[in-house]
Amino acid sequence: MIRSILLAAAVAAGFLVTARDVAANAKLLSIYAAQGNGGNLQVIGIGRADALPNLADWQYSGDGSWHAGFALPSPGVRLLPSLTVAPGNGGNLQVVGLGSLDNLPYLASWQNNSDGSWHAGFALPSATAPGAPPGAPPVALSSIAMANGNNGNLQVVGIRAVDSLPYLASWQNNSDGSWHAGFALPSPNVALLSSIAMANGNNGNLQVVGLGGADRLPYLASWQNSSDGTWHPGFVLPGPGVRLSSIAVAPGNSGNLQVIGIDAISNLAYLASWQSSSDGTWHAGFPLP
Repeated sequence: MIRSILLAAAVAAGFLVTARDVAANAKLLSIYAAQGNGGNLQVIGIGRADALPNLADWQYSGDGSWHAGFALPSPGVRLLPSLTVAPGNGGNLQVVGLGSLDNLPYLASWQNNSDGSWHAGFALPSATAPGAPPGAPPVALSSIAMANGNNGNLQVVGIRAVDSLPYLASWQNNSDGSWHAGFALPSPNVALLSSIAMANGNNGNLQVVGLGGADRLPYLASWQNSSDGTWHPGFVLPGPGVRLSSIAVAPGNSGNLQVIGIDAISNLAYLASWQSSSDGTWHAGFPLP
């Protein structure tokens, strides 16, 4: 039985990494991986005891050897188990999470791409509700995802906790590394979302795919035009009609974007939907072998 898309991907790749010899926390709640300085693979986890970020392990790109990590410098804010990790300006790896008490986005830690050093982050400027007066508090989020959008600007997208609609919580300018508050994203009103995943589709346009909170079907919640950075509402995606418990999104053959999900009833893997890289059209998928 497939327990999660993340676990399935790790097993398929042949690298089911477990945390070992972490200085501050040997036990982790969750792990995420991305390439950092020198192409070295970084495995980031949230400590089970203190809910703080850890470099669990890292792999040297030169010979494939693995090395023990350490507790990462951070603002000291306890984080929810879900993290998102991606390269930002200058290729510096960014670790973003949600505070466990306020559900707001934090740059937990970041790695300098030139020397591999890690540095503490800070509370990110974040989106407020539409029509909110100046000084209004940012919207609390239930989950986040992160990917590079137009001009390589890093985009942090979240689901608002109170109405399940997508928000551009915060974004980083690729030219100078500055962070900026986002806004409510245009989306189909029927798409009250339970989870989201992001990846670049046709022409490099950033696609935010989510599961409907009520019907558990895949939606294109919103997408960003890579040429001018504008955001546009999506629509319900064509699919095999099965209710899904989780999704992952990544480019496949010929750059066609693939949405993979787990059937909520059978726990089997489905190609829920896919996008043609040549013209941007979306097509229904099928049960995966």
